Amino acid sequence: MRDFISLGHQRRSLRDRLKENRIENASFEAMILMEHVTGKDRAAQILAETEILEPKALMALETLLRRRLNGEPLDHIMGHQGFFGRRFKVDGSVLTPRPETELLVSAVLADTKAQKKARLLDLGTGSGAIIISILAERPGFTGLGIDASDEALRIADENAHVLGVKNRLDLLTSNWFEAVKGRFDIIVSNPPYITDKAMGQLEIEVSEYDPKLALSGGPDGLNAYRIIAEQTGNFLKTQGRLYLEIGYDQGESVPSILDLNGFKEIEVFKDLSGNDRLVTAIAAK
Repeated sequence: MRDFISLGHQRRSLRDRLKENRIENASFEAMILMEHVTGKDRAAQILAETEILEPKALMALETLLRRRLNGEPLDHIMGHQGFFGRRFKVDGSVLTPRPETELLVSAVLADTKAQKKARLLDLGTGSGAIIISILAERPGFTGLGIDASDEALRIADENAHVLGVKNRLDLLTSNWFEAVKGRFDIIVSNPPYITDKAMGQLEIEVSEYDPKLALSGGPDGLNAYRIIAEQTGNFLKTQGRLYLEIGYDQGESVPSILDLNGFKEIEVFKDLSGNDRLVTAIAAK
């Protein structure tokens, strides 16, 4: 005769085991794991506290829990991540979009309120979270997303299709600007900016599951910014604007690189944690 385990009991058990393994937001993650298996959101779980879980559901929850305790990120286990009010498919071939990156999207949208049309270029598009979010909010805009990874572009293509912007977004395999042609009104990028030293100190969730191509910025973390600053002028239209996410300690170095390459109206913006996170600039020509 098997033991009968209720939904509420199992969720609390998941929470406690996550806490024991120093997983932050253990209660939230337990709820998400439960929702993934049962299909019940937070409100439904509260109403179904005494509902008995079937053995199949218990086995599925145990499998997911083991993956999480082994260091696999929650978004990889779920197969998706929320960003700017939308759900994006993610896996190990793309960098999971972070909440801080929403600042970049918000800045572009704030600066383009009066624009009906614009052509965007997203350098290192990954899951497509940045450019797809912008295109979804600006139905008259079109864009090109480039990435050196064909697998990343496959994910971006799926997201573009599901989120309804596929007909306005081209995707291209390119190592930065190598295969890019034409000029754009706006160029955006969340380039790799982690230093070689910091790469060796990353948490397992990042170091073992996020693509190194999307993380490593070279000895000082600035390799990608130098490439972008040196070449962007050939691809931005007159008065075109560049938007770059930066590391928390790059609020002086990245603007300096842009200044040396002739950009003007360079501004730095902080995220909600008070860290430098975004640099914008106008093309010099």
